[in-house]
Amino acid sequence: MTTDDHGTTELTADRGYRDSIGKVEPYGVDHIPDAEKHGSAISQFYVWFAAGLSFPIMVLGFSASYFGLGLTGAMSAVLAGALVGSVLMGVLSRMGVHLGIPQQMQARGPLGFVGNIPPVAYINVFAGIGWAAVNVILGGRALQEFIDIPFWIAALGLVVVLMVIAVYGYNMIHMLQKVLTYVLVVLFVITTVVLIAKGGITLHGNRHAAGFIGAGGWITLASWFLAFLVAWTPFASDYSRYLPDDRRTSIGAGIYTALGNFLTMAWLGIVGVILASSATSS
Repeated sequence: MTTDDHGTTELTADRGYRDSIGKVEPYGVDHIPDAEKHGSAISQFYVWFAAGLSFPIMVLGFSASYFGLGLTGAMSAVLAGALVGSVLMGVLSRMGVHLGIPQQMQARGPLGFVGNIPPVAYINVFAGIGWAAVNVILGGRALQEFIDIPFWIAALGLVVVLMVIAVYGYNMIHMLQKVLTYVLVVLFVITTVVLIAKGGITLHGNRHAAGFIGAGGWITLASWFLAFLVAWTPFASDYSRYLPDDRRTSIGAGIYTALGNFLTMAWLGIVGVILASSATSS
């Protein structure tokens, strides 16, 4: 613990990280001192918007055809689930601004140090390592096809890249997510236009669909979109804890986090619904 010139006690010493991209993040799960607080609230939009630009969200939307949902019903389910999940993410992101510690470490308050170990270990093994494995496998296969190299070399290269990004941490992640936002949005806009242009659309539901359960289908689809974002909640504060702890930044972080998540979930989810409608009509 250190005390600054104003007599304020800090939980963690100032280690001079600031906004340096080329410096290894030194704090780990420690509290971020006020001297290290930097950045603007809009950074949260780039982090979560880029993170959400993925094809699995389209697949979730496409599943509307299994439940026999019509276009309007399916779209409303997507929007409802995405909205609730995005608001939850926004609220938790604000906690990172105020507390300056990662989301999962905040549970040490009610659970204690030892009591917090099982849920943190579970979440990081299945959510952290699991998602990394998915990305490495899919990315490795893609590189294998595009540049004709052995899968193990492609996978190993991706593992190294992911490890470097993880070690350099917060600032590098924010920089890369901002770049990826501009790159991926162009690719997904093109994908969206092509997919919709090639298909037809039907507005009506299908009571003879294999998974038709009436309103239960709507609830299930909305819950899937909510659950997709709930899976991110253990990490919501991790990307906002370096932001300055003031009211304007806190509110902005919550809004931009919610907006980044909602736009990608709604956009790609509805594209998936339209594709399902196209498949049904054809």
